[in-house]
Amino acid sequence: MDLENLEKDSIKRRAFLYEQFKKEFDLLDKIEILRSKILGENLPDFPTNDFYKSVIWFLTGKSAKTFRAIRILCGLGYGEDANILVRSLLENILYIEYISKGNQKEKNDLAQEYIEYNFLISKQGLDKVEKYPGDKYQYKEMVDEKKLKVLARAEEHGKKYKYKNNKLFGKSIKQIAYDLGGGLEFHYDIVYWLGSHFAHSTSNTANSMVSIEEEKLRMIAGPNDNFIIQSLACTMEYMLRILQRVITTFDFKNQSDLDEVIEEFRQLKPSEHDS
Repeated sequence: MDLENLEKDSIKRRAFLYEQFKKEFDLLDKIEILRSKILGENLPDFPTNDFYKSVIWFLTGKSAKTFRAIRILCGLGYGEDANILVRSLLENILYIEYISKGNQKEKNDLAQEYIEYNFLISKQGLDKVEKYPGDKYQYKEMVDEKKLKVLARAEEHGKKYKYKNNKLFGKSIKQIAYDLGGGLEFHYDIVYWLGSHFAHSTSNTANSMVSIEEEKLRMIAGPNDNFIIQSLACTMEYMLRILQRVITTFDFKNQSDLDEVIEEFRQLKPSEHDS
Protein backbone atom coordinates (compact mmCIF):
# COMPACT_ATOMS: atom_id res chain seq x y z
CA MET A 1 0.00 0.00 0.00
CA ASP A 2 1.46 3.40 -0.98
CA LEU A 3 1.51 6.47 1.27
CA GLU A 4 -1.57 8.04 -0.32
CA ASN A 5 -3.67 4.96 0.28
CA LEU A 6 -2.26 4.59 3.78
CA GLU A 7 -3.45 8.11 4.53
CA LYS A 8 -6.91 7.36 3.11
CA ASP A 9 -7.06 4.20 5.19
CA SER A 10 -6.11 6.18 8.33
CA ILE A 11 -8.92 8.67 7.69
CA LYS A 12 -11.45 5.84 7.29
CA ARG A 13 -10.16 4.08 10.37
CA ARG A 14 -10.36 7.29 12.40
CA ALA A 15 -13.96 7.89 11.36
CA PHE A 16 -14.86 4.27 12.19
CA LEU A 17 -13.27 4.42 15.65
CA TYR A 18 -14.82 7.78 16.51
CA GLU A 19 -18.20 6.30 15.68
CA GLN A 20 -17.53 3.06 17.55
CA PHE A 21 -16.33 4.84 20.69
CA LYS A 22 -18.31 8.04 20.27
CA LYS A 23 -19.24 8.46 23.95
CA GLU A 24 -15.65 8.07 25.07
CA PHE A 25 -14.19 10.42 22.48
CA ASP A 26 -16.90 13.02 23.12
CA LEU A 27 -16.13 13.03 26.84
CA LEU A 28 -12.40 13.03 26.12
CA ASP A 29 -12.93 16.18 24.05
CA LYS A 30 -14.86 17.80 26.93
CA ILE A 31 -11.95 17.04 29.27
CA GLU A 32 -9.51 18.52 26.76
CA ILE A 33 -11.62 21.69 26.46
CA LEU A 34 -11.81 21.94 30.26
CA ARG A 35 -8.06 21.32 30.58
CA SER A 36 -7.37 24.06 28.04
CA LYS A 37 -9.70 26.42 29.90
CA ILE A 38 -8.21 25.75 33.33
CA LEU A 39 -4.59 25.96 32.23
CA GLY A 40 -5.16 28.71 29.68
CA GLU A 41 -7.20 31.12 31.75
CA ASN A 42 -5.13 30.76 34.91
CA LEU A 43 -1.50 31.80 35.09
CA PRO A 44 -0.33 31.01 38.61
CA ASP A 45 2.00 33.46 40.29
CA PHE A 46 4.32 31.83 42.80
CA PRO A 47 7.97 32.30 43.86
CA THR A 48 10.61 30.11 42.23
CA ASN A 49 11.53 28.63 45.60
CA ASP A 50 8.03 27.19 45.97
CA PHE A 51 9.22 23.79 44.84
CA TYR A 52 5.87 22.12 45.41
CA LYS A 53 3.89 24.38 43.09
CA SER A 54 6.70 24.31 40.54
CA VAL A 55 6.62 20.51 40.34
CA ILE A 56 2.82 20.34 40.22
CA TRP A 57 2.78 22.86 37.37
CA PHE A 58 5.50 21.01 35.46
CA LEU A 59 3.90 17.57 35.85
CA THR A 60 0.52 18.98 34.83
CA GLY A 61 1.98 20.39 31.63
CA LYS A 62 3.73 17.11 30.88
CA SER A 63 0.49 15.23 31.55
CA ALA A 64 -1.50 17.52 29.24
CA LYS A 65 0.85 16.73 26.36
CA THR A 66 0.70 12.99 27.07
CA PHE A 67 -3.10 13.17 27.31
CA ARG A 68 -3.32 14.66 23.82
CA ALA A 69 -0.88 12.09 22.40
CA ILE A 70 -2.97 9.22 23.80
CA ARG A 71 -6.08 10.70 22.21
CA ILE A 72 -4.37 10.84 18.81
CA LEU A 73 -3.09 7.26 19.00
CA CYS A 74 -6.46 5.88 20.12
CA GLY A 75 -8.18 7.81 17.34
CA LEU A 76 -5.93 6.11 14.81
CA GLY A 77 -6.42 2.62 16.22
CA TYR A 78 -3.17 2.19 18.12
CA GLY A 79 -4.50 1.30 21.55
CA GLU A 80 -1.56 -0.86 22.60
CA ASP A 81 0.86 1.96 21.81
CA ALA A 82 -1.36 4.47 23.61
CA ASN A 83 -1.31 2.15 26.63
CA ILE A 84 2.44 2.74 26.95
CA LEU A 85 1.73 6.46 27.36
CA VAL A 86 -1.10 5.69 29.80
CA ARG A 87 1.58 4.16 32.06
CA SER A 88 3.54 7.41 31.81
CA LEU A 89 0.43 9.39 32.78
CA LEU A 90 -0.08 7.12 35.79
CA GLU A 91 3.53 7.74 36.84
CA ASN A 92 2.83 11.47 36.81
CA ILE A 93 -0.16 10.96 39.12
CA LEU A 94 1.87 8.84 41.52
CA TYR A 95 4.56 11.52 41.80
CA ILE A 96 1.97 14.30 42.12
CA GLU A 97 0.10 12.49 44.88
CA TYR A 98 3.23 11.37 46.69
CA ILE A 99 4.70 14.86 46.98
CA SER A 100 1.26 16.20 47.96
CA LYS A 101 1.32 14.31 51.26
CA GLY A 102 1.64 16.10 54.57
CA ASN A 103 1.81 19.77 55.48
CA GLN A 104 3.17 22.55 53.31
CA LYS A 105 6.77 22.13 54.51
CA GLU A 106 6.67 18.37 53.86
CA LYS A 107 5.26 18.96 50.39
CA ASN A 108 7.96 21.47 49.59
CA ASP A 109 10.70 19.16 50.90
CA LEU A 110 9.48 16.23 48.78
CA ALA A 111 9.18 18.48 45.71
CA GLN A 112 12.71 19.77 46.28
CA GLU A 113 13.96 16.18 46.45
CA TYR A 114 12.11 15.44 43.20
CA ILE A 115 13.92 18.36 41.51
CA GLU A 116 17.36 17.64 42.95
CA TYR A 117 17.18 13.97 42.00
CA ASN A 118 18.11 15.26 38.55
CA PHE A 119 21.75 15.49 39.69
CA LEU A 120 21.85 11.77 40.45
CA ILE A 121 20.31 11.02 37.05
CA SER A 122 22.89 13.27 35.39
CA LYS A 123 25.74 11.47 37.18
CA GLN A 124 24.38 8.11 36.03
CA GLY A 125 24.24 9.47 32.48
CA LEU A 126 27.85 10.67 32.68
CA ASP A 127 28.96 7.29 34.01
CA LYS A 128 27.34 5.57 31.05
CA VAL A 129 28.81 7.92 28.45
CA GLU A 130 32.32 7.50 29.88
CA LYS A 131 32.10 3.75 29.35
CA TYR A 132 32.56 4.36 25.61
CA PRO A 133 35.87 6.16 24.93
CA GLY A 134 37.44 6.87 21.56
CA ASP A 135 35.53 7.73 18.42
CA LYS A 136 32.22 6.61 19.93
CA TYR A 137 32.64 9.11 22.75
CA GLN A 138 30.73 11.89 20.97
CA TYR A 139 29.81 13.84 24.09
CA LYS A 140 33.29 14.24 25.62
CA GLU A 141 33.38 18.04 25.46
CA MET A 142 29.94 18.37 27.04
CA VAL A 143 30.80 15.78 29.68
CA ASP A 144 34.11 17.41 30.63
CA GLU A 145 32.36 20.77 31.01
CA LYS A 146 29.62 19.47 33.30
CA LYS A 147 31.37 16.63 35.08
CA LEU A 148 32.86 18.39 38.12
CA LYS A 149 29.68 20.34 38.85
CA VAL A 150 27.43 17.32 38.41
CA LEU A 151 29.63 15.01 40.50
CA ALA A 152 29.82 17.52 43.34
CA ARG A 153 26.07 18.12 43.39
CA ALA A 154 25.28 14.41 43.01
CA GLU A 155 27.50 13.57 45.97
CA GLU A 156 25.94 16.39 48.01
CA HIS A 157 22.37 15.32 47.32
CA GLY A 158 23.20 11.63 47.62
CA LYS A 159 24.34 12.25 51.20
CA LYS A 160 21.39 14.52 51.87
CA TYR A 161 18.68 12.09 50.75
CA LYS A 162 20.49 8.76 51.22
CA TYR A 163 18.89 7.30 48.09
CA LYS A 164 18.09 3.61 48.45
CA ASN A 165 19.13 1.69 45.31
CA ASN A 166 19.47 5.09 43.57
CA LYS A 167 15.67 5.40 43.37
CA LEU A 168 13.74 8.65 43.74
CA PHE A 169 12.41 8.87 47.32
CA GLY A 170 14.21 5.54 47.85
CA LYS A 171 11.13 3.77 46.49
CA SER A 172 10.06 1.93 43.37
CA ILE A 173 6.94 3.00 41.47
CA LYS A 174 5.17 -0.01 42.97
CA GLN A 175 6.12 1.02 46.51
CA ILE A 176 4.89 4.57 45.90
CA ALA A 177 1.55 3.27 44.56
CA TYR A 178 1.08 0.89 47.49
CA ASP A 179 2.12 3.53 50.05
CA LEU A 180 -0.46 5.95 48.64
CA GLY A 181 -3.25 3.35 48.45
CA GLY A 182 -6.71 4.69 47.67
CA GLY A 183 -7.01 2.49 44.59
CA LEU A 184 -3.64 3.49 43.11
CA GLU A 185 -2.25 0.06 43.95
CA PHE A 186 -4.95 -1.38 41.67
CA HIS A 187 -3.87 0.96 38.88
CA TYR A 188 -0.26 -0.07 39.38
CA ASP A 189 -1.07 -3.80 39.18
CA ILE A 190 -3.60 -3.65 36.35
CA VAL A 191 -2.50 -0.67 34.25
CA TYR A 192 1.18 -0.16 34.99
CA TRP A 193 2.39 -3.74 35.43
CA LEU A 194 0.23 -5.36 32.76
CA GLY A 195 0.90 -2.45 30.42
CA SER A 196 4.63 -3.07 30.79
CA HIS A 197 4.23 -6.07 28.49
CA PHE A 198 3.40 -3.69 25.64
CA ALA A 199 6.22 -1.34 26.60
CA HIS A 200 8.81 -4.11 26.74
CA SER A 201 7.49 -6.45 24.02
CA THR A 202 7.19 -9.60 26.10
CA SER A 203 5.66 -12.75 24.64
CA ASN A 204 2.54 -11.99 26.67
CA THR A 205 1.51 -9.49 23.98
CA ALA A 206 1.81 -11.98 21.11
CA ASN A 207 -1.93 -12.68 20.94
CA SER A 208 -2.65 -9.06 20.03
CA MET A 209 0.11 -8.91 17.43
CA VAL A 210 -0.38 -12.16 15.49
CA SER A 211 -3.23 -14.49 14.57
CA ILE A 212 -3.35 -17.98 13.13
CA GLU A 213 -5.25 -18.41 9.88
CA GLU A 214 -5.19 -21.65 7.91
CA GLU A 215 -2.28 -22.87 10.02
CA LYS A 216 -0.26 -19.77 9.14
CA LEU A 217 0.81 -16.90 11.33
CA ARG A 218 -0.61 -13.57 10.25
CA MET A 219 0.97 -10.36 11.53
CA ILE A 220 -1.38 -7.73 12.95
CA ALA A 221 0.74 -4.63 12.35
CA GLY A 222 -2.01 -2.20 11.39
CA PRO A 223 -4.56 -0.29 13.46
CA ASN A 224 -7.37 -2.09 15.31
CA ASP A 225 -9.61 -1.55 18.32
CA ASN A 226 -7.51 -3.50 20.84
CA PHE A 227 -7.06 -1.64 24.14
CA ILE A 228 -8.82 1.49 22.85
CA ILE A 229 -11.53 1.42 25.50
CA GLN A 230 -9.09 0.64 28.31
CA SER A 231 -6.66 3.39 27.29
CA LEU A 232 -9.42 6.00 26.90
CA ALA A 233 -11.04 5.18 30.25
CA CYS A 234 -7.78 5.35 32.21
CA THR A 235 -6.66 8.49 30.42
CA MET A 236 -9.87 10.32 31.30
CA GLU A 237 -9.73 9.26 34.94
CA TYR A 238 -6.08 10.23 35.31
CA MET A 239 -6.46 13.64 33.68
CA LEU A 240 -9.47 14.45 35.86
CA ARG A 241 -7.47 13.56 38.98
CA ILE A 242 -4.61 15.78 37.86
CA LEU A 243 -6.94 18.70 37.13
CA GLN A 244 -8.45 18.29 40.60
CA ARG A 245 -5.01 18.54 42.16
CA VAL A 246 -4.21 21.64 40.10
CA ILE A 247 -7.43 23.41 41.14
CA THR A 248 -6.81 22.54 44.80
CA THR A 249 -3.14 23.56 44.74
CA PHE A 250 -3.57 26.89 42.98
CA ASP A 251 -7.08 27.71 44.23
CA PHE A 252 -8.44 28.08 40.69
CA LYS A 253 -12.14 28.91 40.37
CA ASN A 254 -13.08 26.02 38.07
CA GLN A 255 -14.30 23.47 40.60
CA SER A 256 -17.93 23.46 39.45
CA ASP A 257 -16.86 22.91 35.83
CA LEU A 258 -14.65 20.00 36.89
CA ASP A 259 -17.37 18.48 39.10
CA GLU A 260 -19.74 18.46 36.15
CA VAL A 261 -17.30 16.55 33.93
CA ILE A 262 -16.35 14.16 36.76
CA GLU A 263 -20.02 13.28 37.23
CA GLU A 264 -20.40 12.68 33.50
CA PHE A 265 -17.38 10.37 33.62
CA ARG A 266 -18.87 8.44 36.54
CA GLN A 267 -22.12 7.95 34.62
CA LEU A 268 -20.35 6.83 31.44
CA LYS A 269 -21.20 3.32 30.32
CA PRO A 270 -18.56 1.84 27.98
CA SER A 271 -19.48 1.64 24.31
CA GLU A 272 -20.29 -1.78 22.99
CA HIS A 273 -17.48 -2.99 20.81
CA ASP A 274 -15.67 -6.04 19.59
CA SER A 275 -12.12 -6.31 20.89
